[in-house]
Amino acid sequence: MEQALFATFLRGASVDWALTELASFQNEDGGFGHGLEPDLQLADSSILATTVALQQLRDLGVAGYHPLVQGAMRYIVDTYDSTAQAWPIIPPQVDEAPHAPWWQYDPDMSKYLANPRAEIAGYLFDYAELVPAELREDLLKAVLNYLEGNIGQMRMHELLCYVRLAETESLQLETRDSLLTGLQPIVADLVATDPTSWQAYGLKPLWVASAPSSPFADILQKAIDDNLDFEVEQQGQDGSWAPNWSWGDAYPVAWLHARRAWQGILTVKVTRALSDYGRIDQA
Repeated sequence: MEQALFATFLRGASVDWALTELASFQNEDGGFGHGLEPDLQLADSSILATTVALQQLRDLGVAGYHPLVQGAMRYIVDTYDSTAQAWPIIPPQVDEAPHAPWWQYDPDMSKYLANPRAEIAGYLFDYAELVPAELREDLLKAVLNYLEGNIGQMRMHELLCYVRLAETESLQLETRDSLLTGLQPIVADLVATDPTSWQAYGLKPLWVASAPSSPFADILQKAIDDNLDFEVEQQGQDGSWAPNWSWGDAYPVAWLHARRAWQGILTVKVTRALSDYGRIDQA
């Protein structure tokens, strides 16, 4: 998967290879699994893996008529809990496969009102023709209200979901502007700008503004420059970037495979950022 993405984004290759690889992670219900998110090795579909797939489909510019998109959005609609106005990020059968210790099923739907709900709201607008209009509009209203009421309580992965919503070009300009206004103080509060903190797991500037086109690139410019310097120094002798987290004592053999997968994901992510910010050539 990451070899295909690297070829597409860094070598100008067609998206066909990447889509072929992505298809191998999709299940008959339209959702994605099979370790697409390496910290969850469950073959069954999950919202977590499906949102990762939708991130890639958006990044690759895949239109709504493509079967991968149609399946993913069908899964999103089918698994929606209309009472809670949310989705469970992982399914109850999570323990049937190796996974990171922080991925434990919790039926309390109130925990999912930002992550993954805010991100999914953006995909409902990207692929508006595939979802009910009422669902799309009601959910957007809900995530905007949640943001307004929880500005001082947002956590890093919740913020990232709202960042992806704010990056949704199919939103009305007024809505995007309102989102950006609400998110800027949260970005300033949660993004770690001290380089000495980046060795530990946390929200680095490039996670929020991975390219100069990001709506948050301007307010993080100095920190982004420092973060780019930091990432250059972190490259391993094998050419990769490695995760700065682990599963601890859980599933030690499976973790070795997951860590290898994360190396590929992070290497594509970092090299793309270095390229987009003019730190490397694509020759």
